[in-house]
Amino acid sequence: MTSPIYHFGEFQLDPAARELHHVDVLVALPPKSFDCLAYLIAHRDRAVGRDELISAVWGRVDFDDALQA
Repeated sequence: MTSPIYHFGEFQLDPAARELHHVDVLVALPPKSFDCLAYLIAHRDRAVGRDELISAVWGRVDFDDALQA
């Protein structure tokens, strides 16, 4: 089974290829920023809490407010 490709506005996000395109231009994102965006889009049907997002992207919950990308 292939991973979904998400389209929103003029953007296209391909999580499997780890690529974000705006129109036809590849947008460079830091890895953790990409992971956050991909997680939020994949779970767009509901509100995602801060602790859930940190756990999903950083793999831990005991993080302070000074997150590093």
